[in-house]
Amino acid sequence: MVQSKVFDTIILGAGWSGCIAARELTSRGHSVLVLEARDRIGGRARTWIKSVNSLSASDDPNATAERRGDDDIKVDLGCSWIHGYNEGNPAREIARQLNVTRDSDQQATHLPKTVTSLIYGPDGPLSSTQVASLSKSLSRAQVSFKTPYPPPPPSVSLASALFAPDSPLFNISSNCTDSSSINREVSTGFARTLEIPLGLKLEQASLRWSGWESTTSFSGSDAAPEGGYEALVIKVLDQAQGKGAEVKLRSIVNGINRKDNEAVTVTTQDGEKFEGKTVICTIPLGVLKTAQASFFNPPLSGQMQQTIAGTHVGVLEKLLLHYLFAWWPDASTTGSYIFLPTTTTLPTASSTLEEIFAASTHLPRFSSIIPLKQSPKPTMPSSSPVLNPCRLPRPSQATGP
Repeated sequence: MVQSKVFDTIILGAGWSGCIAARELTSRGHSVLVLEARDRIGGRARTWIKSVNSLSASDDPNATAERRGDDDIKVDLGCSWIHGYNEGNPAREIARQLNVTRDSDQQATHLPKTVTSLIYGPDGPLSSTQVASLSKSLSRAQVSFKTPYPPPPPSVSLASALFAPDSPLFNISSNCTDSSSINREVSTGFARTLEIPLGLKLEQASLRWSGWESTTSFSGSDAAPEGGYEALVIKVLDQAQGKGAEVKLRSIVNGINRKDNEAVTVTTQDGEKFEGKTVICTIPLGVLKTAQASFFNPPLSGQMQQTIAGTHVGVLEKLLLHYLFAWWPDASTTGSYIFLPTTTTLPTASSTLEEIFAASTHLPRFSSIIPLKQSPKPTMPSSSPVLNPCRLPRPSQATGP
């Protein structure tokens, strides 16, 4: 069934990019239709919410009425931060306009208080001077091959440069008074912390394109939207809908077609057809890579197709555990604990949890501070949603965002 209305723009996807596009276009008087394959708004922004009142705190020896208040627990399972919050990220102003505020000075979102991070090596926690020295060495290594000439092929890995015998990574600063325990193993493990934001092994990261995003992305201070990132995305789309944007969920797109100078026709799996003067596709790269060649008609340019095929995304898993109280040491001042690997035998996709933990820093050193028998057992939130990828169906089926 072909809809009679011709929209100025049809947007595929109701994640952050799609919702922002809808907001900007409707604010300028354009008619917009947003098609989302899932049954919800937000894309990879998904916030788990649990009422504090539904959680028993009777086992917490330090529980107080204040700690058992009415505020819900909100944890972002997908994207969590507005990066470069104080460094010019326009998302800050958007959050402020939408009243996603917490502070008295109307700063949009919540800036976490400054906390320390503990990094454990084979011999226990590293000192602040050791961490500073490792950080400087890693930075020097990254700078040294940031603009190599001639540029290496894209297939050359970041690991091959970082872990080369003459890499600056292994030149520990002479100013570090306790550098005796920093050996090649510790430096290598520290460098592998880069794999956390990348979502892949350094052996899979391209040296040639390493750090390219630093010229266009925001970095520095990070802020979390009050109420969760999903709430921020929803408010953005609500504003667009308030100015006339139409939104259809569970609309899996089957194809995008344009003939000559006619309007673009977007067809869904259910057989609906929508027409627009233009189309903005915000389908995630990982999903877009599975699309049939006929998804776009006429086809995308050869250069665009090559870029899609040759660009990959990492995988970063989040595991949410709930404890009735913070049992780990210095919980009020320590924001994270990082355990560096202590073996050259890298975990694989088939490794068991025991094998993965065995490759990390000796956990008995951590448990010696707070005996494990004193720590409460965690619970797996039963209502925690799973962020299943929205995959394009196989060639025999319809395709969609």
